[in-house]
Amino acid sequence: METTCAIHAVTTSTGLCNHCGNFGCDDCLGYLRGELICQDCVLEGRVAVYPPTPWEQRSDLGIARALWGTVWAVTSRPAPFFREMNPDGSVGEALGVAALASACGALVLGGISGFAVGSIGLLEGGEGALVALGIGGAMIAMMLIMVPIGVVIGALLMGLIHHGLLRLMGGGGKGLNATLRAQAYAWTLQFWLVTVCGYYFISFWVSIVSVFAYAAVHGDSHLKTAGAVIGPVFICGGAYAVLFGALALSGNL
Repeated sequence: METTCAIHAVTTSTGLCNHCGNFGCDDCLGYLRGELICQDCVLEGRVAVYPPTPWEQRSDLGIARALWGTVWAVTSRPAPFFREMNPDGSVGEALGVAALASACGALVLGGISGFAVGSIGLLEGGEGALVALGIGGAMIAMMLIMVPIGVVIGALLMGLIHHGLLRLMGGGGKGLNATLRAQAYAWTLQFWLVTVCGYYFISFWVSIVSVFAYAAVHGDSHLKTAGAVIGPVFICGGAYAVLFGALALSGNL
């Protein structure tokens, strides 16, 4: 027997909503994260178009679980994470978790550096030990302050540059806010400095994830997003080459 749409009673149904089980037609059914969902489930809030990230659920999960959940999601399944991320959400929240994640990495790196300096001082004994311990403590404090600040500034700056290049190439359709959120969440990978991975390795990893993040958020091709991410490297390299050449030709080098 032919079934009709639960929303449009005179229209023949073409499928079932995977959430509520109602019949629906082509006009009221659509795919959301791989599932067939009807308009009513979305409009009435039974299914979230953009489920909150773990960090956006920190009031329920707690800071530690929300931080780890976000870092692990960006690390283990970046494409689904950024595809489901709300492009119009808070940039400040994303920058906040990026800063906190980097502070964890900075604490470990600063602690190792401070411990090394302090140990040398203790071996020497006397006033040198106190000085070394003071320097070690200062190194930890400096890392805890400077690294998160650098991450926030870096994420904002690179997000602005990447979005400008995306727009020049006809991409970035979800807007600047989406690009900045994607870039900020990508920088949560700075957390892995706790494994004493090299800073430049982590930065390269952030760049690779950014390519997939922009493609998932904006729906642009990976070739286009790779061009936006790699573009600044070539621009800076080209500017350096021009400056170097000009100095060499002028005899000032």
